[in-house]
Amino acid sequence: FLFSPAWSPTNNEIAFVGIKNSESDIYLYNLDTKKLTHVTDDVFSDLEPTWSPDGNDLAFVSDRKENVEPKELRKPIQMVGFDYRTTDIYLIHKNGFGMQRLTTSPQNETSPQWSADGKYLLYVSDESGIANIYYWNPKTNEKKALTNLLTGCAQLSWGRNSDRLAFTAFSNGGYNIFFWANPFASQNKIEQPVKTAFMKELDAGRRIPEIPQTSSEGEIITRQVQQERDFSDYVFGNDFRRGIIGRSKADSQRVKLPLADY
Repeated sequence: FLFSPAWSPTNNEIAFVGIKNSESDIYLYNLDTKKLTHVTDDVFSDLEPTWSPDGNDLAFVSDRKENVEPKELRKPIQMVGFDYRTTDIYLIHKNGFGMQRLTTSPQNETSPQWSADGKYLLYVSDESGIANIYYWNPKTNEKKALTNLLTGCAQLSWGRNSDRLAFTAFSNGGYNIFFWANPFASQNKIEQPVKTAFMKELDAGRRIPEIPQTSSEGEIITRQVQQERDFSDYVFGNDFRRGIIGRSKADSQRVKLPLADY
């Protein structure tokens, strides 16, 4: 399988993800020399390669955690018990050397994209519990959020030779594509995301209630939630907030459909 092709901004090279022997690695193909090169070659899943504007480096997504040293990667790696459920952003030279782990949060980082001037690497992270856009500054190693959305976002795309960022976000009951001109103009005005109550519970090691298997289990969990959680900041309907709790007063009517029309 081959997917996620990415054209080099400086020459006729294409970076892509290839799956061979059940391993997902990044490859490089030169259209002029017809040469195929392994950029990564190990048991970990490497995804979403994107070029730096100078065409020398590739940012990508991987579940490899701290495993970035070539010597260590050539040794047999025990995958039993390895936590590959989360991904981070990594940087590597196109010759396959100098791999660097850029993010270390316990959640997922995806969709790396370089700004057109190469000063920032943008990516999506759900470290707060909601997927938002973050950036990494190579010179200062600063990582900071550019958005603080409540519905999350994904699939970044930065216009080459422009200052516009495209991304998808959930709005008005569905996913839409948004364009953002010069995102860094407002970087100091964005309130940084804080962890959701769900993420705070995970960090505290609290057990998240599972889906009940029986009605009695459901009743027990409901009582536990009612006793332990403060619902004062939750959003409810106007009637509920005024203390009006009951069934809808809308009239119902039994309707018989003509089956011959269906």
